[in-house]
Amino acid sequence: MRTRVLKVDVEHAFGAYVAELKRHDINTEGIELHHGSKHYGNSFKVLQGGSRPVGVQFGGFIGWTRREAYETLWYITRTMFDVREARKQQPS
Repeated sequence: MRTRVLKVDVEHAFGAYVAELKRHDINTEGIELHHGSKHYGNSFKVLQGGSRPVGVQFGGFIGWTRREAYETLWYITRTMFDVREARKQQPS
């Protein structure tokens, strides 16, 4: 089992995050993943239009490392999925 998180893994998690936002009828136009660099002190962020945070606390911050960003995106995506599924099971 691979333990290292690659850039492509983070981008895949971001794609799943955006797809789940769309399923909730949330406008995804202009949503961007800003890659971080621990070396240069830049964090990973999810922003809309380059500067506005998207539904994530702390100014769009999702982590300092690829692993943190990957896990945060999957936690958020899984939570949105669970909410959507729970709503389907609610009686009308």
